[in-house]
Amino acid sequence: MTTVHRLIACDLDGTLLNSRSGLTDETVLRLRAALPPGTEFTICTGREQYSVAQYVDQLALIRVPVITETGAVIQDPGDWRVLVERDLSGSVVRQVLDHLAAGRHDFNFFLSRGKEFLVYKNEAAPFFLQDTLYSELNSQFQDIGTWHSHDVGGFRKIAIRCRKDETDALERELLSLLRGTATIMKSDVNCLDIMGEGVSKGSAVVLLADMLGVSMQDVMAVGDNETDASMFGVAGVSVAMANGDPEVQRMARYIAPSNDDAGVVTAVQRFASGEYHA
Repeated sequence: MTTVHRLIACDLDGTLLNSRSGLTDETVLRLRAALPPGTEFTICTGREQYSVAQYVDQLALIRVPVITETGAVIQDPGDWRVLVERDLSGSVVRQVLDHLAAGRHDFNFFLSRGKEFLVYKNEAAPFFLQDTLYSELNSQFQDIGTWHSHDVGGFRKIAIRCRKDETDALERELLSLLRGTATIMKSDVNCLDIMGEGVSKGSAVVLLADMLGVSMQDVMAVGDNETDASMFGVAGVSVAMANGDPEVQRMARYIAPSNDDAGVVTAVQRFASGEYHA
């Protein structure tokens, strides 16, 4: 395995990707030029492998494992072999589904394991991910009332899309319902991610750093939302984007320019120069 002295764990959406969910060739070239020998860059995202691979290919600089599914999976970017996998309890899935079926919220529910999905929605809810990579799943949605006929065991992550003004209330309800038996985090203004107990981007970064023999003092984490804040609590250097959530910015040691201003490149340059330090 590559000898690594320092590690950069970087979120995708709202961080490395611009507001159009794009990654420009100029940003890629600048990022490659900014990385000094012995410092490795990797992605830490809520996305699944199939929507991450294109960016790994475009970057052509990732030589260490990547973290996907909000910390539930660590994979080799060369052949996408799963190195670490942490499943979500079937009992947690069933409790969430029962709560949604009986509740008042409009939602799109995604239960995932790599390319394998079970997706449910209530009748009144719109498709919240129109015109995105995940819109191809719209034809697969089933009514929430049918879930009891399906096996919901062996999955790694739940993502729930809902109305922006209902996200906080739904998060509170699920925290009260699950009582610490799962990790619940807001990954967007209208999205909640639910993983197994103790699973987060932060815990996955700790595992990856240990695999690579890197001290956490020599890890920089870069992100913009609540799921990334779990990395800030463990990394020696924490960087929030200028476009990030205000609360997440308060948790970070440094603030980089926005994702539309190639803020990740700036963060890497300042980490390499020692301006960003533990």
